[in-house]
Amino acid sequence: MVQVGSFSNRDNAMKLVRKLRKAGLQVRDPERIELRGKTLYRVQVGPVLDRKRAQALLPRVDRVTGTHARVRAYP
Repeated sequence: MVQVGSFSNRDNAMKLVRKLRKAGLQVRDPERIELRGKTLYRVQVGPVLDRKRAQALLPRVDRVTGTHARVRAYP
């Protein structure tokens, strides 16, 4: 997976999801997680089966979103 960001506000996470989808990237709905007692909504591109392909997506994702995405293992 390419993790793009985590947001405390689901609406903000959905805005980023829409932006990524508009750019033609495969994006799941935000994943709700609990971290240190807080609810966050994680935005991820993928899944991408090959780590090299996921890493190759990073510059495109960063350009579209203005974030610093990173590759994470898919559970």
